[in-house]
Amino acid sequence: MWELGIIGKVDKIVDDKMRFYAFIGLAISTAAAIEHGLFDCFDSATGGDKKANAQEFYKSTDFKHKRDLADKAVRARLTDRKTLETWNDIICELDSVCGRNSARNLVGHNPLITSFLVRRNDDGTPDLIGGSAVYSEDSVRQNWNVVLAEKRKNAKHTLKTFRQYAYDICGAHMRLYEFHQRYLATPS
Repeated sequence: MWELGIIGKVDKIVDDKMRFYAFIGLAISTAAAIEHGLFDCFDSATGGDKKANAQEFYKSTDFKHKRDLADKAVRARLTDRKTLETWNDIICELDSVCGRNSARNLVGHNPLITSFLVRRNDDGTPDLIGGSAVYSEDSVRQNWNVVLAEKRKNAKHTLKTFRQYAYDICGAHMRLYEFHQRYLATPS
């Protein structure tokens, strides 16, 4: 799983905005790879006709539908308690990185915002150390109207939190892939 190695390369990008977009791109691409991995688990666990499995799996665009189908199929196929505990951990991790309140969902539905802020000292005066009290921060924030409608929780992700999210989602993808290879894939 090459994604974890890319994080170090993205860290070397000098421009903060470019680094921010690179982490977002890595995270969104990896979320798509997780969806493919869930299909692989579903298809391997159910066996049968791949086309029929694909039609069932992709009849909804909702992540929860796809996760639930894979989860049910894997639980029906595997019976070892320890293996199922590992699967439970993976499902919980996938919910965290791809579910309804994940950064993936946030960035998929909200634009990048660049805010200009003023660094302030404890006494409220502008902090001029380093030449300028004004700085910018790139972030993706939950639409306030969606929060007001109680459809989503308030959320904000910055370069620092997207870096961590990219690391987390790449790790989740790697664990899903390894689980499929070890317990479900048919040896060729």
